[in-house]
Amino acid sequence: MTPNFSALPMLLKRLPLFATVPQGLVPSWCDLYDLSAAPVPVNMPDYEVSLLWHNARSEDAASRWLRERLRGLIKSKPL
Repeated sequence: MTPNFSALPMLLKRLPLFATVPQGLVPSWCDLYDLSAAPVPVNMPDYEVSLLWHNARSEDAASRWLRERLRGLIKSKPL
């Protein structure tokens, strides 16, 4: 179990594994990495999405702008 999905599609392509991932990742991963998908036959728990940044960037206008845009995207289109 890991909160980081970035290396997972490459592992799935090379090894005899399966994984549960957020539904929003499935179409692009299937297309990009030639993976197959199937619905999970059980109810899955909710998960938390977090934004992390260095304290030195807390007041930076560009950083604040990006964080707000990411929050809006996450709220409007859940993974």
